[in-house]
Amino acid sequence: MSGVVGNVLGGAIFGFAVKQGWVDKLPAIPVIGRTGAAALALDYYSRHGGGEWARRTAMAAGVISGYQLGVEGHIHGDASPDSYNGDEYYEAEDAG
Repeated sequence: MSGVVGNVLGGAIFGFAVKQGWVDKLPAIPVIGRTGAAALALDYYSRHGGGEWARRTAMAAGVISGYQLGVEGHIHGDASPDSYNGDEYYEAEDAG
């Protein structure tokens, strides 16, 4: 499978994990957040028997973490004022 298509599917797998709430169960690690923690865990798993799809999903989670850091200055789930409600990210003051 081509690199781009495989990575897109890895992103879809990661998106599914977020949607199911599995990423929210990870610890909110300062700086890297839950998304970064997922990337690290998946990378470790891919190197220890997880295979190609774990590697591609780790790559997608890592890219998403970098994007969030570049655009917003933090990674979601890093114990910042931002929260994830299962459907969308919102500012803590919007949580009402």
